[in-house]
Amino acid sequence: PLEDLIGNVQVQRDTSRNPLFDAVFSMQNANIKDLTMKGIQLEPHPFERKTAKFDITLTADETDGGLTFVLEYNTALFKPETIERWKQYWMQLLDAVTDNPNQQLSSLSLVNETEKQTL
Repeated sequence: PLEDLIGNVQVQRDTSRNPLFDAVFSMQNANIKDLTMKGIQLEPHPFERKTAKFDITLTADETDGGLTFVLEYNTALFKPETIERWKQYWMQLLDAVTDNPNQQLSSLSLVNETEKQTL
């Protein structure tokens, strides 16, 4: 049972946070256009999320033009500047992968050369 698992993890409980993980990645690649039911027309309805369900969630939505990423975060835990920096790290990683898709992930860097010098 979930409560036993959480008890075995032995983390300090905070009811405002998830007890098992802090970050979520979600790949939304279900082809919604192909959802059909006899006698029913289904259409996707976009909605704006106003509350983060987890500390930080990166969602990738597959579209006709590629992928769209949405980064949601708990504003009580993260500053906008931190999330912007993480976004830049993610873009750096995606650029490196698209430049050479056969390279190993372990050989890639999240930071650019300027930031490496600063660090």
